[in-house]
Amino acid sequence: MFDKIASADFNLQAMLSSVTRGIDNGSIYFHSFHDEVQQHIDGEKVSGVLPTSNEVESTVGVFFRDESASKIDYYMKSNIDVNQTCSASGSEFVVDTTLHLDIAQGAADVLPDYVKSATWGSSQFRTAVYVYGVPGTTLESVQMDGREVRLVRDDVVDLDRPVAYFETYLQPGEIAKVTATFSGEGDFGPAALQSTPMVQPTTGLVNGCAQEE
Repeated sequence: MFDKIASADFNLQAMLSSVTRGIDNGSIYFHSFHDEVQQHIDGEKVSGVLPTSNEVESTVGVFFRDESASKIDYYMKSNIDVNQTCSASGSEFVVDTTLHLDIAQGAADVLPDYVKSATWGSSQFRTAVYVYGVPGTTLESVQMDGREVRLVRDDVVDLDRPVAYFETYLQPGEIAKVTATFSGEGDFGPAALQSTPMVQPTTGLVNGCAQEE
């Protein structure tokens, strides 16, 4: 692969299309330690930095981390729904995140060792979920549903955003759901979502600004 790229032995149009797709779905990020170069990508999705304002959109972040030392993500299905409700004074953002380990126990038992968890084998897998609220909001509440789901922290502020940090322990076939609700006063743009690209594309809906009665 390196030889082909270094020698320009590839279809340029197909390469540009693939790179663009990778940037759009969050699979490709770029950072330069040369200030002049970095300035050109500041604020662009390829920089990997969540927006710092709500001027164009109010972007929620949901990020996953496999903490099982495994390659189980091929079987992990994810769904994220973001619902924004607007009022005269501000907005509320409800972020529902669902993980489904879509494999039967028998099938998990015969997976190669490098796919299984280095800690728990095929018995369970742990995934961290970080839900980043919109700038200018606070974390109002959290909810959890599943056999073993726990809130690790609800007092984190990162990038001037409130963060809810969860851990889910999923046995094969299980589903876990976490909900974080954020609210704030002032002007907000329409809701948007930035999340970890998964092997299986994340499903879900982003609904912006349903005006309160």
